[in-house]
Amino acid sequence: MTIRTLGADHRFSELSPTAVAERLRALHAGEPSTFSRLSCGGAGGAFGAGAMAGLTVSGSRPNFAVVTGVSAGALVAPYAFLGPEWTLVFSSPSRVERIKAFCNREGSEHSSALACIAANL
Repeated sequence: MTIRTLGADHRFSELSPTAVAERLRALHAGEPSTFSRLSCGGAGGAFGAGAMAGLTVSGSRPNFAVVTGVSAGALVAPYAFLGPEWTLVFSSPSRVERIKAFCNREGSEHSSALACIAANL
C-alpha cells in the first residue's frame, strides 16, 4: 500500500505508510498523532459522516493528523481533517441542540451519550 501526496512543487509522489508516519513524527515531535481512515461506500458513507458528527457533538473528536477516504469516505475526509468547527458549519445547530438535550435526559436507553447521539443523527 502507498499513500499519494501532493508536494509543494505541485507534483504527486507515492510514499509508504512508514515514510508518512516518520514525516509526521518529525513535524509534530513530542505530540500525539491521530489518524482516521474512512473507507465507506454507498450507504456506509452516512455512517462515517454520522460518526464524525457524533464525535463532534459529544466533544470527544480529536484533531486528526492524517485522514484518508475511499468513495463516500473521500467526500467526508476533508471535513474530518479540517476539524470539529467545520462539521458544525454543515449541521443544523437547532437539531444538534435537540439531540444533545434528548441524549442527556434521564432514562436514556443508550449506554453512553455518544451512542445516543450517533443513533439519532
